[in-house]
Amino acid sequence: LPLVLDALGSPDPSLRGAALAVVPLVPGGSATAAITERLASLDPQGQVGLIGALAERGDRTARGPVEALASSRDEAVRTAAIDALARLGDASTVERLAHAAANERGAARDAARRSLVLLACPGVDAAILAAAARGDPVERTELLRAAAERRSEGAAAALLEAAGDTDERVRLAALEGLATLADPASYGGLVGLAARISAPGEATAVEKALLEVAKGLPDLAARVEPLILAIGRASGVPRVTLLRVLGSSGGERALAAVRADLGHSDEIVRRSALEVLAAWPDDAAASELLNLAGS
Repeated sequence: LPLVLDALGSPDPSLRGAALAVVPLVPGGSATAAITERLASLDPQGQVGLIGALAERGDRTARGPVEALASSRDEAVRTAAIDALARLGDASTVERLAHAAANERGAARDAARRSLVLLACPGVDAAILAAAARGDPVERTELLRAAAERRSEGAAAALLEAAGDTDERVRLAALEGLATLADPASYGGLVGLAARISAPGEATAVEKALLEVAKGLPDLAARVEPLILAIGRASGVPRVTLLRVLGSSGGERALAAVRADLGHSDEIVRRSALEVLAAWPDDAAASELLNLAGS
């Protein structure tokens, strides 16, 4: 081990490379401690190499010194440290990674986002959801995206709740996460959101989420009936959103609901109903379109 430690700081690249190749193989926690201690005396290039070797070694006792280097002034060192935390971190690392994902740029931000998704340790999913419920809105958006990509237990409920947040960034991230998660259990909640959301960007996001979630509902009635119930209470942008989702589902019940809105008092709703009919997934709307063309 002393030879390895000496070689880690060698100016000879081949010798330094050989030492780094040995680092993952040396057994024992005391070896990890000795190797990790060497980090402070290396130049940035040496730190980057050793951080990678420690990550490959996978001994989480190296987490503290590596996590400290996630605040290094050197971007390459920061990026390597943040990346390594995917293997060396634990639940206590979640907020550090969220801060990096929200505040770093370029490769370091990508590494933080990747580490939040890949971090595998007991309690990580719970820590992500807990942190996503409070604090800085930008950090919360990163945590919500990570929860969706990880398919964390309880993510659908947390995302639905966040979709009603007071911060627009959080709401949009939650809706995007629900589209990624595509959990059929969230369908009813999303229909309820679609019936209330009027902001164009959020309406588009909730529509996308509904379309993705609907793919996991093979029963046509399960897709259509909640939409028909909601559309009876909706107006304006929310009604248009529900019409568009109905149109993607198809079926007689959906067709009747869309056809009824051809006579709606709101011109935007009428126009949207016509556009939905024109894009109907089968030829069931053809006769209605022909009648409209003739009139």
